[in-house]
Order: sequence, then structure tokens, then C-alpha cells
Amino acid sequence: MKKILIVFLFMSLAYVASSQVVGIKILSNGDVGVGTANPVEKLDVYGALKLGTTSTSNPGTIRYNGNCFEGFDGTSWVSLGGSGCSGSTGGPVNTCEDFGDLDITRDLPLTGWRTEFNVGGNGITGDGEVCWKVQPHIGNTQQCLGLSTDPTANATLNSIDFGILIYVRASSNIYRVYIRESGASQGLIINQNTDFDGSVFCVRRTGTLIEYILDGVPFHTSSVASTGTLYFDNSYYDSPNNAIWGVRPSSSHYADIELCPPNTYTAIGGTNGPQSAAITNELDIQKARIEALEAELEELRGLTEQILNSETHSKNVREVNLGFVDKPQLFQNVPNPANNNSTIRYFIPEYATSSELIFISLSGKEISRIELNETGGGEISINTDDLPSTLLTYSLIIDGLVVQSRKMSIVK
Repeated sequence: MKKILIVFLFMSLAYVASSQVVGIKILSNGDVGVGTANPVEKLDVYGALKLGTTSTSNPGTIRYNGNCFEGFDGTSWVSLGGSGCSGSTGGPVNTCEDFGDLDITRDLPLTGWRTEFNVGGNGITGDGEVCWKVQPHIGNTQQCLGLSTDPTANATLNSIDFGILIYVRASSNIYRVYIRESGASQGLIINQNTDFDGSVFCVRRTGTLIEYILDGVPFHTSSVASTGTLYFDNSYYDSPNNAIWGVRPSSSHYADIELCPPNTYTAIGGTNGPQSAAITNELDIQKARIEALEAELEELRGLTEQILNSETHSKNVREVNLGFVDKPQLFQNVPNPANNNSTIRYFIPEYATSSELIFISLSGKEISRIELNETGGGEISINTDDLPSTLLTYSLIIDGLVVQSRKMSIVK
């Protein structure tokens, strides 16, 4: 039965004797010929080979994505060259393309503005992302940027395909993020009362999946599959309804705007490295802080049990002075809330080899670090003139470990 099936296969696919046109020929060593009776490789094709696209990520795969031939090297899709694979019209991004920084300012007399720069340029034909770092917003404003199949179609909110809209009413401490896709709002995604200063936003495509990223962590996933070439939609939009912006002037600042292969954006925290580096460092700080608080809580429990179990507890009352016992201490800033200046007192034990204060914003971003070079008691004066009304966390770090944290309220 097996021999009959093999004979039938060769009769139907391998050979048309009358015209000597070869279809498929399989040799005993496993070489396969298409259009040739004498294959010399595992696959020997006499004629053209037509490729299509794929979203799988198998090392060694070759595809044609509709614009460019690519090969998957086990990490990312790499251009194989040819027309459409380089230059300024639709080529894939193999290294980060830097769009630079942009400051968008609206003066008091103006009723609105729109800024475009570097329209078009290279696009993403496979996996990739556009990222930018947010600097302080001033006044009330809203901006939208992201990825589109045609960023030159129409510079309005109704044309962007995958966009992050940052809505700011600084006079009311309102900072929001909306997602816009195919010209329609997908709703309010992030709502907070502090600015996104220092944060990095990205719009990333993996396969056909679009994700929206804040400081390396996805905060929204699109339900719309993306297959075509995507370009940085580099038009910045103001609201057409200027009546809602009661405070002018206003301005938006976006730095280190780059179009990159996935996980290669290098402008986080002013240092080079993948997005995960900044997040890992932040998680380490948070983990150390939790461990220190748990240790402090356990110590307080032990002291409480000692007092409650003391034989003298039920007989008389004694004054107990615990003192510092060369233990690190971090005191509440005075005054709190702070308006312009505030003082923080601390105590550094003699065994400490290094110590510093770290200030963290409400969104979890590091604002400043101050080295404390001497042991014993001390204090520092903090100037908050350049900070908006917000809530900060400041922590005392001894020998790389967060040992105590407190909250500082700033009210302007």
C-alpha cells in the first residue's frame, strides 16, 4: 500500500514525461527540486520564489512584508536590503531614528497653534516603537502623538491611527492620558494630579499587536490589529475648543523623540539602556523600602511585647527612655505642608559607610538624591520654589538600603 501511494505521488507531482516539464522531484538523500529534476540543495527552485508576510518569530524565517524583504535572526526582523528598505520613504528602522526635542509654546494673545516637524521619514515595517520623554507642562494644554499609516494625511486628531493624547489642566492639577485610534477616542486611561515630568511614553508594535507603554510598563492594549508600515505621526495638536483653556501662556516639552526597534530606546533617565533598566532600578528601591518598613514594624512589635510582658507592668509605672541607640532616624520635614522652604532633620549612625536622601514623585520617579557625608545628627534645607503643589516621598538610604521614609506635602 505504501509503494502505491509513493508511485501515485510521483505520478501526480514529479514528472510530466510528454513535455519534460519537471514539477517536484524528491531524491533519496532528501533534496527537493521544484522545476528541476536534479536538485543540488535541500530545496532547489528553478524559477521565481514568491514570499508573503508572517507574524511568527521563528529564527531563520524570511518574509516579504509588502514593502521589504526581512529575515528573523532570533531577536528581531532584519532588513535584507533592496528597494524600499532604506532611504526616506517607508524603509524599516534598524537603528533608532532620532527626531530630537520639541518645545511647543502658545503665547497669551494666540487662540491656538499646530506644530509639525520631520513629516514622513522612516517607518516601522515589523516590530518597533516610537518613544519620547515628557518634560514639565505649563498652563492648560493637550497634545497627541504616536503612529499612523500616513502621518501627512491631515494634521488633526481625527487622522492619527494609534495616538497618546496628554491632557493637562495645570491650574487644577489635572493630568490625564487618553488613547485615540483611527480618529476616535478610546477613553480615559490614566488620571492623576501630578505632571508626567520625566516619564517616557511609547507606542509599540509586536507582530500585529499595538501596546501603549508608560515607563516600560504597558497600560493599554489595542484591539485593532496593525499590519502595514507605521510612521511617527509627528503633528502636535491643540484643542479646537480654546474656551476650556483658561490659563495662558501654555507650553509642552517633549525630549529624546525616537523611532526604534523594540526595547532599544536609550533616553530613559538620561542614561543608555533598555526600558527595563529604569523599571528594575525603581522596583529594587521599592522592594528595599518595603523590607526596611517590615523590619521596623517587627522591631516595634518586639518592644511592645517586652513592655507588656514585664513583671513591673502590672505593679507600677516606670518611665522608659528608648533613645536613639545609634539607630538611623528620619524626621518629618518642617513646615509640612511646605510652600517655599522646608527643613529635614536626620540621624546617621557611626557604623554607616554611605548615606543619602532620595526624593520620589507621586508617580514613582526619582526627583533628586542628596549625599550625607557625616554621621550623627544633621539637617538640610529644601527649596520647593520650582515644584508645583504635589505630594513627595523622601527616604533615608543607609549603605544602599532604604531604612525610613516620610511624606512631604507641597502646597502653593
